[in-house]
Amino acid sequence: MNQKEKPRIVQHNEISDILLGNKHLNFFATAVTPWNALSIDALLLFLTSQGIEINALIVIAEHYQAGYMIDETFFTNSCSKFVFLPYDKELNHQRFPFSPPRITPKKFYSSVFKNTPQQDQDLFYYSTFNHTIPEALIAYNLRPLERPICICYTEEGVGAYMGTFDKTYPTFNHIHSLGELRSFIRYKIFGRYVFRFFHKTFNSLIFKRTLYGLKVNKGIVPYYRNVITKQFLKLPLDNVSTLQEQSIIICTTAWRRNEILDNEDLRVLNEVCTHLAQNGYHLLLKTHPRDTYFATQEKYLRCELVTNTSLSLEVLCSQQKPLAIVSFSSTTLITSHIFWDIPVFCITDMLNRSKISSFYLDEIDSFKRTFYRHVIFISSPKDITDNLNNYKH
Repeated sequence: MNQKEKPRIVQHNEISDILLGNKHLNFFATAVTPWNALSIDALLLFLTSQGIEINALIVIAEHYQAGYMIDETFFTNSCSKFVFLPYDKELNHQRFPFSPPRITPKKFYSSVFKNTPQQDQDLFYYSTFNHTIPEALIAYNLRPLERPICICYTEEGVGAYMGTFDKTYPTFNHIHSLGELRSFIRYKIFGRYVFRFFHKTFNSLIFKRTLYGLKVNKGIVPYYRNVITKQFLKLPLDNVSTLQEQSIIICTTAWRRNEILDNEDLRVLNEVCTHLAQNGYHLLLKTHPRDTYFATQEKYLRCELVTNTSLSLEVLCSQQKPLAIVSFSSTTLITSHIFWDIPVFCITDMLNRSKISSFYLDEIDSFKRTFYRHVIFISSPKDITDNLNNYKH
């Protein structure tokens, strides 16, 4: 953070006043994680490449467990002002800038079919990483702005595609009653797909949903690479690490320790790292930003710890690609493969499922079901070395 300027702290009810009092602002986003920041930057870069002049307000929100995970230095764009939003325990979640009364069906469908101007410069761009809320509801929430709204979706990692975050609005596969069917038709069919017919939307999501599963959104990938390069150029020279030859990066998760019996994930990682080290591979340990456990296990895992927290895995891989990346169900596996064509291996099939909580079993199974085309799932450490040997040939 710039030491010359004190961060501006705002309360939740102040955000709407800022948006209403500054008509020159035409973009709003909330960011909690480095991944949010990267995706917002990619979206802004895309919008400006379309000739749209952006004046953005970005709210950096405090994480309910980890505190502030980012500051304005995590962004590369030059069109944003930043404010910081403390976590509100009473709200228990981050809400919209405007809190409308309960929406009636009539007002909901009015929001769906109310057409808006298509001139990009006249729109107010509202960016969200919560993919479950229908666009029609977001637009209705923002009606006090009295401006045509363009909903933009940004990334929140793999969980957003797996459906493990917010299940307020059921998917087709989870319909079990007539009420859920009505909810699906109203909020998913009309609130999302019909809404998009009448309203312009943008996104910086790296996947598109198709009838055949997830498909890479190839049009946005170059913007991510561009932002990642800018992030690298912002780093001091002494912060730049070079991967050694024969390096494999081991990435950890931030699973809650009380939901993993007998440190089962550590057992699996140790088995994998032992095999790889015995086969001559140099191992780098890159811990999750919220992980405080595995960073103390580097020697046990035969790894060299990447201690620079400002060096994201995406930046690390952009400068020199490792031979492979190994992790449990993690966003890093997806981004590394899509952005840099790096072999990625998921080791969740090696876990003893009886020692993993039902919550994480749901996450593990959803990850495999969603991303099986993009990740190699292994059942033994030997699968990694066999695949890498084949990859070389």
